[in-house]
Amino acid sequence: MKNIICSLLFVFISPILYAQDTRTEYSKDFVFNEGLYLDFKSFLQNSPIPKSNIITDMNRDDLDFMTQLVDQKIIKYVDGGGKEQAVLPSELWGYSKNNGVFIYYSKSFNRIPVIGNLCHFTATITRYVSSPGYGYGYGYGGMGMGTQTMVTQELHQFMLDTQSGTIYDFNQDNLEYIMQADPALLDEFKALKKKQKRESLFLYLRKYNERHPLYIG
Repeated sequence: MKNIICSLLFVFISPILYAQDTRTEYSKDFVFNEGLYLDFKSFLQNSPIPKSNIITDMNRDDLDFMTQLVDQKIIKYVDGGGKEQAVLPSELWGYSKNNGVFIYYSKSFNRIPVIGNLCHFTATITRYVSSPGYGYGYGYGGMGMGTQTMVTQELHQFMLDTQSGTIYDFNQDNLEYIMQADPALLDEFKALKKKQKRESLFLYLRKYNERHPLYIG
């Protein structure tokens, strides 16, 4: 009976162990396959749509091929089943080129310079701010108080949590929330003074990544 149970456990556990063994711990030497990421999962599996499957007249060997490709109105490609498909650039999760990863966020593709369990990147955010001001309006005088809408472009920092695929603003509250998965590191961070915390956000993001490696594949 013991032999039967052991055999059954091996049958069920082996595929899980094999799946884990096929993943690679991310390091600076990791090579990303070049192509288009349809979704977050294809990024984690390093399985983008390869350049060879993309239907285009552009030169695939051009260093700026991927950048020019995602600037098109629509992208056509051949899927794994040999069928022609089409996708809007805004529907992509991102793409990889020259071993760099780019994520589509805030209506543009942004490079992810720090890759790990927690990825870090910057993106330009458009903000619309209303403020009181003089302008033409209804009434006897024709002039009156109204509102003016100002459009501003601001560069913000973000974190991508690869465990959930969620994108957070890169700030103290969100980093502490994620670090709940590592109580010892969280306690170390909370022991810092307020100013030290503000100045150490990036340091603790890196510490978290060192203690919790990202596996891809």
